[in-house]
Amino acid sequence: GRAQSALEALDQQGVDAADSHKKAIANFVFWTLCEYCSDFGLPFDLMIGVNRAVYPAGVHQGRDLYDSRVSLHQYKEVFNAFPGVKFPLSVLASVTNQELTSYAWIFPNVITSGHWWYSNTPTFIEHDLGARLEAVPRTTQIGYYSDMYKLEFALPKFAMFKRCLARVLAEHFVRDMGWSERRAVELGQQ
Repeated sequence: GRAQSALEALDQQGVDAADSHKKAIANFVFWTLCEYCSDFGLPFDLMIGVNRAVYPAGVHQGRDLYDSRVSLHQYKEVFNAFPGVKFPLSVLASVTNQELTSYAWIFPNVITSGHWWYSNTPTFIEHDLGARLEAVPRTTQIGYYSDMYKLEFALPKFAMFKRCLARVLAEHFVRDMGWSERRAVELGQQ
């Protein structure tokens, strides 16, 4: 009912409709997508923490910035309501990685997923990856993905991640934790 009244308001008032109506429709659409993912056995991939058009004069794809004030807390209800839906989550800032790691530790349907834009540099990847590999079950991690805009970006991006993964495994797991090289390589391959 609330979604219907919000839809009517948006139909009549367009962009001038009250923010409460816009929020009601956004919530309805989000929840409906979760229901469809549940019904059809699909994952729901989420990217958390982007502020769009922060720098309007920027080049295409160079206008958005991360927002470290976001929290995964606002998603707890949906994670609980749809335990059969896998939620691969990307966070845009390394500062949010600790919360993501904790959620993936607690919720079996939350999956850590890659390193997007502002955390897609070796320093941040290594830091975030080390925390994830220590705390999150191996089967609830996606090591790397890319939304690259050109195919020729693939090899350098994935090569960078593999170097970061090798460094984390060698320095943290083999040197610091005393794992065998074979065990560390198996973790990396998984």
